[in-house]
Amino acid sequence: MPTKYFEHFPRVDYDIEKNKKPKTVIDIMRRVGIRGDFIKLLPTYYKELVINEERPDLFSYSRFGNTYYHWVEMMLNKIID
Repeated sequence: MPTKYFEHFPRVDYDIEKNKKPKTVIDIMRRVGIRGDFIKLLPTYYKELVINEERPDLFSYSRFGNTYYHWVEMMLNKIID
């Protein structure tokens, strides 16, 4: 499981077995998002053509040297699929 993605998510106590003994679990119902005014605050940006076959994680690695930043690029560009 990709634990880095969930490491900053809040934890909640949830009684899974309904036996009054809750377990601490990750709240996966939280959504990650970028504030609407954040894009306006960016000082600069650059346009770049992405090849159809290039996966988001490979794009992130080739530009930033890290595959974990692909979700930021996708959110800033409003790509949800």
